Amino acid sequence: MRDKLSTKNYLTTSNPEVIDINGRDSNKNFKNNYKGAVRIEAHGFFKVPRDGTYEFFGGADDGIRIKVNDQRIVNFWRTGGYQVRSGKKYLKAGDHKVVVEYFQAGGPYKFTVEIQGPGMKR
Repeated sequence: MRDKLSTKNYLTTSNPEVIDINGRDSNKNFKNNYKGAVRIEAHGFFKVPRDGTYEFFGGADDGIRIKVNDQRIVNFWRTGGYQVRSGKKYLKAGDHKVVVEYFQAGGPYKFTVEIQGPGMKR
């Protein structure tokens, strides 16, 4: 089973709040080569199929943070090209709150979130 939360799927289902750090309306200006800075925060839930250790992978150009049940799992808040970082957490079966924060300082942008755990391949 593969569970991948892409920027498109995750954000459209989570109704993100978009905040432009420079104070402009980022919803009108954010494009593939955005010239200003933007921050996106998406809230949602992850249904854990069974107890076990799950690894959350956050990839970003520029920065990304992932929280699970209010605990920071990935903290890669910096500027630079696309890189992936990960963190692990033991979770019991059921729904768990996930918050993904992403920021873009300018130029090309990309972020991804992937989850791997018992019975789930990245």
